[in-house]
Amino acid sequence: MEPVVSEKSVRQLLKKLQTNVAKMSRSGLHADDITETLLGKLHILESTDSDFDRYRVVKRIRSKISTTLDQALHYELQPYLSDDLELEAPPDAAAIASRIAARPEFNDLQAQITKELRVVVDSIVQHYHLLHDATAMTAKRSSYHQSSVAAEPPSPSSSSSSSS
Repeated sequence: MEPVVSEKSVRQLLKKLQTNVAKMSRSGLHADDITETLLGKLHILESTDSDFDRYRVVKRIRSKISTTLDQALHYELQPYLSDDLELEAPPDAAAIASRIAARPEFNDLQAQITKELRVVVDSIVQHYHLLHDATAMTAKRSSYHQSSVAAEPPSPSSSSSSSS
């Protein structure tokens, strides 16, 4: 099955949540916890971000859902359509929606998207942790180097030149 979610498309969306990742990471949350939190925030972002529909990952997910939904809807409406594609009897919309939501391909798609999002977000969070750890390590080395240079005793050559 072709992946719906790419790291590049999710990274674009997560830039909106970058400060949240930094705060959660500094607070000591593990990558799994950060991932769960971010997935929840993506749901909230849909209602608060006017650009939400413009993100590549959102477009790809919606396109895949639409394709799957169109096929399922066509299948479910077949019994109600005449040969000239006119409705013969009004279908029970709630029953059709329930059957579509319960269809294996719809559930498989939902599981696939969730799994792909989790893998990509985990990867990005892990990458952030690695960058953060490397930056902290570099800063620590730099401060250690500066403090050790300041605390070095005078070299033997400078003390021998003063005694001559």
